[in-house]
Amino acid sequence: LGSAFARDGFFGDIRRAQLFEKTDFVVPKININFSNEDYNKYFLKYECEHDTNNKYLIRNEACYKAPWIDLDKIMEKAISKNIFDKSDVRDGNDLNIINKSNITLSEFEHIITTYSNHTLEQALSSTFGLVKIPDFEVDDASLSFDINGYILILMKYIYIYIYIINR
Repeated sequence: LGSAFARDGFFGDIRRAQLFEKTDFVVPKININFSNEDYNKYFLKYECEHDTNNKYLIRNEACYKAPWIDLDKIMEKAISKNIFDKSDVRDGNDLNIINKSNITLSEFEHIITTYSNHTLEQALSSTFGLVKIPDFEVDDASLSFDINGYILILMKYIYIYIYIINR
């Protein structure tokens, strides 16, 4: 960035960086750029955060089958957090479900709805803390700012300036 001498009614006679001259009273158009695959991951995270919020409790099969869902660990947490009492389970088939690996969603739902006063949506909501939706991170995204034809693209720590002459 260079600096320029500018006189205006607000700042008076001061030296200001040229970038600030170009951005006075201008709202940039900001774009976040990443792959379709990363967008789908981001959208699933957002959708699941919304749908599992206690205010909404929307049944969303995609959320229940998301990569961060491990129903075996969730079953263990449900027992340890007293969502249901394992000692109340007397049926042999249900005990087998609780103790086995690779529990299916329908099996998990059966146990929750049979041995607690909760629905699947309630049990997997953010309120109970059985599921932690991971933060969204991506390695190859970029951010671009378009300020009256001057475009700044940020990719990690690389700054690329592009000026579009005839827009």
